[in-house]
Amino acid sequence: MEHGWFLTALIEFAAVIVGIIIFAKFCGWAKQFSLPGKVKTWTYILLGVGAVAFNWAYSVANKAHAEHGDTSMMGTLLLVSLAFVLFFSFVLMAQTKED
Repeated sequence: MEHGWFLTALIEFAAVIVGIIIFAKFCGWAKQFSLPGKVKTWTYILLGVGAVAFNWAYSVANKAHAEHGDTSMMGTLLLVSLAFVLFFSFVLMAQTKED
């Protein structure tokens, strides 16, 4: 009987826990900043547009993968979406400036 799956699961679990801790530290760091309310409002609008755009882009990438086995778009989309999550999290966690 092979138990390699257990080690793989343990490593994946540890990676998720480390990712959560890093993200929590990032959000704590972002709380030190303050942004005007208009920046936050435009970021929420951008989030709505981004959600539609990312869904469309992932749909196109999945279709390319299913038809041609092409995965070149997936890595780029993953990096761009992670950058978008960090940007949105920063704006969400930053304090709102009083005008």
